[in-house]
Amino acid sequence: MQKHYKKERLMPSIIDSFDVSNPEVFAALANTRTYQQYLSTLRDLKAGICIFCDLKKCKHQPFLEKGNWAAKLSDMPYINTEHHIIVVYTGGHLEDWGKLTRKENADFMEIKNEIHRMFNIEGSSAVERRGAIRRHAGTIKHLHSHIMVVALDEQGFAVGELRAYFAKSRKELAQCRKMLELFERVRTGNTAGVRNGFVVFDGCNYLTKDGTLKECNTPSEADLLNFTLDEIRVMCKGKTGLKYYEVMETDETGIIIKDGYFNL
Repeated sequence: MQKHYKKERLMPSIIDSFDVSNPEVFAALANTRTYQQYLSTLRDLKAGICIFCDLKKCKHQPFLEKGNWAAKLSDMPYINTEHHIIVVYTGGHLEDWGKLTRKENADFMEIKNEIHRMFNIEGSSAVERRGAIRRHAGTIKHLHSHIMVVALDEQGFAVGELRAYFAKSRKELAQCRKMLELFERVRTGNTAGVRNGFVVFDGCNYLTKDGTLKECNTPSEADLLNFTLDEIRVMCKGKTGLKYYEVMETDETGIIIKDGYFNL
């Protein structure tokens, strides 16, 4: 398979600081689901970097190419999917489906058909995203498509709900704002820039002082930045999948340049 991916594109930064009053910035950050995704999205927004212009930066590398399209497994698969595949335009940074050539349109349909043949997919859902983030509830402007197949249980029924957001409710957006405030506090410390301990994340949840997991979109001030490493090891004893995070170094812009993210 050819590995000729386009060099990373630099675009005008849409963010100078953590400013959730900017609708486009808020939309991009609010659509992140984990702290690590928040960090990478914030970093790319500040730098004007489009990750889909340099697929070598992605966790999962393309397994199929057709013309100016590449297919890869999602780095952040939706819950309850058996398959979650992303089809990305690789002919440069593009945000408008209307600018595709006839051949590119034909290749797009063909690579999706080939994906279904490769994975023997009997049914799927597809979501295309591009352009203004506040209009499509994604995190990336670059032209791309999601192919999602819900997982089934032993009886052949869906294992659970599979949701693809196109827009969130006002209530959900209010929860997202709280989540972003939590993530930003973890990244920067308290108002004086002091970190009193660690926050433990497990996917979209964080660990509270009583040892239970709580959703990041409903944080409690009393739960934040209060764990010592020894306390975390005691609470996490026997648990799997939990990680702790500490900001170890920042540059003058406040973007993380070195971190500690360890398996316990």
